[in-house]
Amino acid sequence: MGRVAVGVALGLLAMAVSARGGEDNKPDAPPAEIRPVFADPALDRLTSTQLETFQSQQAFEAYWRDVNVYANDRHRQINLWYKWYQSQRQKKGAARIGSAQLASNRDRLRRSERAGARLQDGSEQMCTDPECFGEGDSSDADSVIVTGSRIGGSSRSAAPSRASRPARSGGAPNITNVQTAGVDEGDIVKQIGDYLAVLQDGRIFVVNTANKALTLTDRANIYVHRYDGAWYDEMLVEGDRIIVTAYSYGNQATEITIFRLNQTNGKLAREGRFFLNSYDYYSGKNYASRIIGDNLVLYTLYSVYQLTNRGGTPRLWRWTEDGEKLRGDGKPAPEISREGRALVDPQTLHRPVLRTASPFVHVVTICPLASYKPGGVPACRVSSFVGPAAREFFVSTEAIYLWVGENGWSWDVPRVNDDKRCAASPRADAMSPSVVYRVPVDGGAPGVVGLRGQPVDQFSMDMTRDTFRIFTRWSLPGCYAAGSIIGYRFTNVPLRDFRKSLSDVPEERQIPAPAPGPGSLENRFADDWFVYGGRTDHYQVSTERGNEGRPLHILPVDRPDKAMKVDLPHNIIRLERVGEDRIAASGYRLRTGLDLSLIQLGRQSYRTDTAYLHNRFESEGRSHAFNSQIEENRSGLMGIPTIEKRKRASRYVWNSAGSDVSFLSVSRNGGITSVGPLVQAKATPEPGYRCEVSCIDWYGNSRPIFTDGRIFALMATEIAEGRLAKGRIREVQRLNLTGPVDGAGLR
Repeated sequence: MGRVAVGVALGLLAMAVSARGGEDNKPDAPPAEIRPVFADPALDRLTSTQLETFQSQQAFEAYWRDVNVYANDRHRQINLWYKWYQSQRQKKGAARIGSAQLASNRDRLRRSERAGARLQDGSEQMCTDPECFGEGDSSDADSVIVTGSRIGGSSRSAAPSRASRPARSGGAPNITNVQTAGVDEGDIVKQIGDYLAVLQDGRIFVVNTANKALTLTDRANIYVHRYDGAWYDEMLVEGDRIIVTAYSYGNQATEITIFRLNQTNGKLAREGRFFLNSYDYYSGKNYASRIIGDNLVLYTLYSVYQLTNRGGTPRLWRWTEDGEKLRGDGKPAPEISREGRALVDPQTLHRPVLRTASPFVHVVTICPLASYKPGGVPACRVSSFVGPAAREFFVSTEAIYLWVGENGWSWDVPRVNDDKRCAASPRADAMSPSVVYRVPVDGGAPGVVGLRGQPVDQFSMDMTRDTFRIFTRWSLPGCYAAGSIIGYRFTNVPLRDFRKSLSDVPEERQIPAPAPGPGSLENRFADDWFVYGGRTDHYQVSTERGNEGRPLHILPVDRPDKAMKVDLPHNIIRLERVGEDRIAASGYRLRTGLDLSLIQLGRQSYRTDTAYLHNRFESEGRSHAFNSQIEENRSGLMGIPTIEKRKRASRYVWNSAGSDVSFLSVSRNGGITSVGPLVQAKATPEPGYRCEVSCIDWYGNSRPIFTDGRIFALMATEIAEGRLAKGRIREVQRLNLTGPVDGAGLR
């Protein structure tokens, strides 16, 4: 469940504000067929065939008025359809069969009307993440990253994609399990020189690891006021700078705070704090921030309603102490007030290239940090696009790739089960269309390409050499049953196909892929291969259902029609890269412990070994929770947070109890052996320490860390160091982060 109150997508707003005329009349004749939005040519005049911006503010506002007129009329049509459907069911005496469905439809209409009223007066916080709607399929495509970079010496932490450049010169060692080498992702622990920086409780903890010791050298509050309602989620590093992103409900904005670490004494100094007004960017799976070179990259989503009715165009402003000097006219400079510096205006906002009745604005922000001056605001630039709400994004070292399409749960066609229609195998043009935007990091012009289907998540996308690759699932609009997904496709898109004019990838280039079976899906690229498999249970860390073996499908990326299959003795809740050409898959076969298998990728892929961790259960579903260190000879270690069953083996993200970290050794020939855990020793803080803000660890709190030939485990507010001896992990030392700072007491 997300942090914001249960909400509804703004797409329902446009349908909820229509008149209620004719509610007492139940039509005998069926109303006209309701086309899917994407198939309605009436929207063509509001849709562009190429990347072009609005000509003026007036043109943008006229577009919004016209969309509302269309959406209101569509809502009336759907309302009439349901009334007719109800009358027919009643006439046939089938109320017993359809009453639950009809009641659900009526309740949905009432809720949409109430939600529309709340959103119109600005009293409701919009939510577009499926987590806000309760526990759902963790693989929903609209839930808004990730494996492998070198960490020094001859070891590799996971495995870098060969499409990526090496980490920036002089950059910090990458101890985060990232999707693409050279792209740092927000996480809760980072390294700068001899120091580990840990993000917990709205604070940064600095740990000196020099001379084989562990010393807490500083602890600094990121927050200024505990009542701002901020949640501090992601931390990145650039040189000796630490960048922390948060969402502040008090300011209704994404908050970015920059610290500089003095590597001589391990002390932190605050350099700046600025805001980008937005909705809560929190996502159950994907991370919102990246560092590419010296560029900070952020993704944010806005409703068109927000931009037109609240003066809410994305703005950047900096926080300032009370009493800061004013301008000569007695007013604060624009960049230190909520007026801020506007980042988006209609002349830079791209018109929609997809038909949509529920438009949103997708904004990619790139802020160069090399020119950032302490106390100021970075000179950020944005690329912004109007389109449907569903989105997923992947970041390479050269570009940001943003998939945009319709939500699976949007009001596209009436939601009435039609097993015959939903079980069909239609052509590609029966699927909702989608697009992928390509935004170059260097400021070049964006490009776009069209295709069909939805990616599972950010791991469904990759870029190697001169080709963008994407794995999508196909389902018919209006089909919502468990078996509604009717196919999977793998598509290679040459970078030259991303152009100003929209053109669709031909259907024959969207290669059918084997179906993994019902349930949730895990997927991952590994250079020359794409692997995927799943489980019947939709919740990633649950052990209660779906504990049967599942196949792992492997596609060569240049020949996706030559699929291979490797049978696993357990289901699949996690897929991670281990070295250059291996994949680790964790899951459950028995309800008494966790299985972890290693798969060798190649022309004849196969499972090398499976390790069983008795009475151990995986406790964090995020990609960063896993990590590995693989040597040149292909041996090494893997680490993953686990808990014992006697605690709580099926935990939700708001359970912030720390985990243990289990380690497994990997042999040259692919054998894997459990070498034991480093165990959390003390769950309570030291006297005098207390958490004041951001006290639920939405992004997790436990990580395996491999760096400089050493092994660490972050376990909530403890860091333990281990050493492998005689086939077992042994604790060397431990540090409590809530204790005195460098012998000087609490700070």
